[in-house]
Amino acid sequence: MLTFLLLFIIIFFIIVPLGKIALQVYRTRKQFRDLYNSFRGNSGNQGSADRSGAPYGAPHRKKKKIDPSVGEYVAFEEISETVTYSETTKTDFRPEPQISDAEWEEIPEK
Repeated sequence: MLTFLLLFIIIFFIIVPLGKIALQVYRTRKQFRDLYNSFRGNSGNQGSADRSGAPYGAPHRKKKKIDPSVGEYVAFEEISETVTYSETTKTDFRPEPQISDAEWEEIPEK
């Protein structure tokens, strides 16, 4: 009898509330997904394609304005270059004296 009561308490007070929470989370996610898809304009059209065969919402490819056969090939060569740097002139550096904003003053206690 005690095990039946313990099993009933576990099911009623732990598993059922967790199931309700999981169901509510699932419904909320589904509502959000549906709302998001409706703003994108493809509510109910998921997986469909337009006339070009591209998936709905995919960017359309534009044709090139210049034919790829137009123009000529230019061969490039790697040029190795050795660069030497001369020593830079040394500048005279003097640190500025430190500036303090305010003098420290001890406040007497009352």
